[in-house]
Amino acid sequence: MKKLQLSLVAVALGLVAAGCYVPNNTYNGVLPGLLYTQETHTNHVGTQLTDASHVKIVKPVHGSATAINILGLVAAGDCSVRDAKADALEDIVAADDVLNMQVSTRVFSILGIFTSITTQVDGVAIRYHR
Repeated sequence: MKKLQLSLVAVALGLVAAGCYVPNNTYNGVLPGLLYTQETHTNHVGTQLTDASHVKIVKPVHGSATAINILGLVAAGDCSVRDAKADALEDIVAADDVLNMQVSTRVFSILGIFTSITTQVDGVAIRYHR
């Protein structure tokens, strides 16, 4: 009986280590799958442009930022909205901000061995009238 209990505990810990543990499930999606996960969650964030009289619309933009986790032991990157927005504006010198932002989060995981989270920002680059 004790071996059965230890086996169940080992299986439970294995499931947690394999990717079933979600420390911050703040996005609007399903929990990650045990074997494979590939899903995208979309949220509308940011200031919506309702009056364009005080800005100049530069052009539509797209940016992304990625963080990875390997074996739950090594994590690197920055998948923040701030970094995705900076990526969207990186090549546009004439832009001050991104409005009408649509923020999406893409989660990809295989067996919890490799996990990648990418934040994508789509919006309109604008320049404020000075």
